[in-house]
Amino acid sequence: MEKKLNDLLKQFKIKTRDNRMIVGISDNSIEVKKDWIFVCRKKCKEHQQEYIRIALDKDAVVLCDEDFDINYRNVYKIENLEFKIPKILNAFYGNICKNLIVIGVTGTNGKTSVSGYITQILRCCSKKVLRIGTHIVEDGVHEYKTKNTTPDCFQLIQFFQFAVQEHIPMIVMEVSSHAIKQQRICFVNFDYIVYTNIASDHLDFHKTRIHYAFSKLSLMDYIKDDGRVIINIDDDILQNAYNFHQKKIITVGIHDAHFNIHHSQLTEKNISFYMNDWKFYAPLLGMFNIYNLAEAICVTYLLHIPIKKIQTITRTISSIPGRMEVLNRNSFYVWIDYAHTAQAIKKVLLFAQQVCKSNIYIIMGCGGNRDSHKRIEMANIACKYSTKAIFTTDNPRFEEPHKILFDLCKTPYKNYEVFENRQFAIKYTIKKAIESDIIIIAGKGDENTQEMNGYFYHFNDGECVRAYLEREDLCWK
Repeated sequence: MEKKLNDLLKQFKIKTRDNRMIVGISDNSIEVKKDWIFVCRKKCKEHQQEYIRIALDKDAVVLCDEDFDINYRNVYKIENLEFKIPKILNAFYGNICKNLIVIGVTGTNGKTSVSGYITQILRCCSKKVLRIGTHIVEDGVHEYKTKNTTPDCFQLIQFFQFAVQEHIPMIVMEVSSHAIKQQRICFVNFDYIVYTNIASDHLDFHKTRIHYAFSKLSLMDYIKDDGRVIINIDDDILQNAYNFHQKKIITVGIHDAHFNIHHSQLTEKNISFYMNDWKFYAPLLGMFNIYNLAEAICVTYLLHIPIKKIQTITRTISSIPGRMEVLNRNSFYVWIDYAHTAQAIKKVLLFAQQVCKSNIYIIMGCGGNRDSHKRIEMANIACKYSTKAIFTTDNPRFEEPHKILFDLCKTPYKNYEVFENRQFAIKYTIKKAIESDIIIIAGKGDENTQEMNGYFYHFNDGECVRAYLEREDLCWK
């Protein structure tokens, strides 16, 4: 990408004789290079002088808001800069979504699973797809780690540009409520938006459930004129949304729906169900995965993938790492799942009750510096629907682990044990398990780190389970 600086600034009624070719744009002063534009946003106002100096030292151009008291060469001021970011991105990249098929997946639970299933089906049909998901961006060959579910708009648009340059026509991306509220997707126009469900999460950020739901539903503002929204009609909030946006919405569910789910069967190994007149099998677990897979089938069908082809693919579709991932040894099962809300944990436990012939153990914790009110609710559900709950650390962040565990122990139930060390909690529970037991390790999924006091320590639930099972005879002597 190359654009003349004077042509770019003309759109903001700024005159300059500088006609250098701009080759990149970012709001990260560390990332910018020679002949890049550094957008100095208000969120960095405290350190603006330092960031601007770093960018100018690299011979970059700086854009900042008019209320910044700065008068340097190669610094240009734009009124209400934050609101002009979509226009700045469009001026440099053009209408980047015009020739892309963009599929956004949002919801309290199931985003990673649905986006993963859509990607698998499309790739099995030789379609090139860029998937942007929780902590990862990948094209089937290369992977790039990210910090957030949905990257910041300046980073995100670089991934979109990568797709254009590599002739990848489809993007499947998870969209978080933070990303919608913070306008990280300000330049995106979606062909399809998928809503899995809307419950309650991130109240430390959104403050109320109404604001959280409103943020999620605001994603519909980013749909293309001919785009479609796929919703789980069995979700109460989404059902209400349908009443206001019927023309663009396609429904999936067990009740009156365009794509009607019926005759569902669940076992400890797989699922099967009908959707309209089509029957599907998949080596996945739980009713929630029937909903997830059904929405993925709906999207790919709308993308003109033949239904018989989809039926064949789903028979061997892979579970998403850390999303109801199943490990078993000596006839007991270990399920690893990202479930980190009360609703998600309840769904996993209710399914476990349906298929378990023995004891159900759940290992869980709560993240630090997040909504603390949900801790007692999660503890109550964990104890109510399991044989025994094992409370342990999740990502304490900057909060003392024992304080989080103390909040969990406020539950009136008594069928729990507490181990601050997550690795020890996992090993203890596996050691305790007998034939036909199910151990559910919830909260972190396939995350590879634990965050404590600003440090990220390597830790992966699946690795811990596999390592212990492989050297079982050497442990606990």
